[in-house]
Amino acid sequence: MDYSNEDFFEIQKAIKFLTDSCLLPDGSQKELKTAKPLVAHSLRVAFQLIEENDDRNLVIAAILHDLVEDAGVDIDIIEKEFGLEVTDIVKAVTYDLNHSDEAEKGERIIQQALRSSDLVIKLKVYDAIDNMKYYTFTPADEKRKEAVLKRCA
Repeated sequence: MDYSNEDFFEIQKAIKFLTDSCLLPDGSQKELKTAKPLVAHSLRVAFQLIEENDDRNLVIAAILHDLVEDAGVDIDIIEKEFGLEVTDIVKAVTYDLNHSDEAEKGERIIQQALRSSDLVIKLKVYDAIDNMKYYTFTPADEKRKEAVLKRCA
């Protein structure tokens, strides 16, 4: 797939939306619900998809995929700015913030991805691979290890 000028404009718009949602004016990260560098993580996932010439909406969803759960962005704003197709992909890879149990959240995401398109599964795989860079465990972290493995299953 060759990207058009409109595709690049929309991708750049998503990058700006991401940075505006995560960074303070001085370039430091806002207080987020994650310790990982969210902008760098989201862009790495998106750039892998760009290298494969993947669907524009999938690339945009990759850029935005963690904003709801980690930056508190309202999903309705994403829909207004980027449309229903992007929003559906983002929703499908977003953990339900009403559940605190990591294993339960992981199982829900797996089931949701299985009911979704191949695009959702592809994004979830790239996301999981990149997320693995941030996991470290101590011997007491058995439940956390189990939750991470279920997320990657």
